[in-house]
Amino acid sequence: MMMKYSVLIFFYLSFCFSIKGQAIDYSAFQAGALHKKKGEYEEAVVHFSEFIFKYPNKTAQVYLDRGYSYLYLKKFDNAINDFQKFQEMEPNKSLGFFALGKTYYQLKQFNISIQNFNDALAVQPLDPRSLNDRGMAKCRLNDFDGAIKDFIKATTIDTSFAMAFNNAGAARYYNQDIENPIKKDIKDAVMFFTKAIENDPTLSIAYRNRGAMNLFLGNLDLSIKDLTIAAKLEPKLAVIPFYKAIVLAEKKRYSASLENLEKAIKLDPEFYYSYEEMGDVLTKMKQYEKAESFYKTAIAKTKNQTYEGLMYYKLGIVSALKKSKGEMYINLKKARKLGAFKDRAVYTKFFGITAFNKYRKEKKFRKFTKSITRVKKENKFAQSELRWFRMYD
Repeated sequence: MMMKYSVLIFFYLSFCFSIKGQAIDYSAFQAGALHKKKGEYEEAVVHFSEFIFKYPNKTAQVYLDRGYSYLYLKKFDNAINDFQKFQEMEPNKSLGFFALGKTYYQLKQFNISIQNFNDALAVQPLDPRSLNDRGMAKCRLNDFDGAIKDFIKATTIDTSFAMAFNNAGAARYYNQDIENPIKKDIKDAVMFFTKAIENDPTLSIAYRNRGAMNLFLGNLDLSIKDLTIAAKLEPKLAVIPFYKAIVLAEKKRYSASLENLEKAIKLDPEFYYSYEEMGDVLTKMKQYEKAESFYKTAIAKTKNQTYEGLMYYKLGIVSALKKSKGEMYINLKKARKLGAFKDRAVYTKFFGITAFNKYRKEKKFRKFTKSITRVKKENKFAQSELRWFRMYD
């Protein structure tokens, strides 16, 4: 989130003064604030708690600061209690409701998160932070129309709110058939990402997202340019060379694609999508045995059953290309069992895979085809074919 919207940390002078006859020593509060600023949240909690023990009802801000320290430590129940206490003490401020909204978002209780952002906006109707974060929660509930309205309103209130522009672009993309994106929506998304970058040239995620849209638009060189900038901004983030590899593969620059995938794997050996993409590129290069080994590594790395099924589906394609019919049926059956064909894109593309053409008239293959079922059209925020497309989270 932008610095101008960071929760304010108040530093108090370390001397004492008197309120209604009681001397208030703010040194513990000040120490907690310093630890919180440094990201030392356990230490911050200790000092904030010391202050609260001595003066439980004197300063609401200490509950807000301790609540955020708990939130960053993922001690959600403690955070909720502190934020509620802050709101009781400061009913005319929206900060407690806002913090509760963020906490319930982390807990994936998106409806409750939205309720708290609604309460925050009832107190402070023109708060762009609450609008942006409520939009995020709406996205998680697939209410993309509502989310777009929130993001756009946030940018209307604060025309320099880069992350809200980024999120508006992401919601625009998701607010349609993500498997067959419409060019107008993509161009609108590009416009929002560009505004995000204009307001914050260091916002790596906006470059990544615009790179995705340029890929869909066929602007591969522009996509690579965006991803190159993103890589400079976040050199240790494995997903960026991974993304770049996808675009390079589209340009049939397979060796360069593999180099970027190797870089991604070095940065994050557990990022299993890199192994999948390595298998895809090697399949295009007709290096089928190597491709199989990478798909199998992806299976070993993932804990997602549906994704595992997708890898068996791809192994089935490689088996067909190798003309290993027995392996092909084994892999396709595993893919079906693990739910790969419940993905609408997999189901649709299955009927157009040329590697299966020589088998389609076989009785066994026709029987298998009948055993998989068409699924309804869906937009799923968490799972899409363009896995690398992200909002601020």
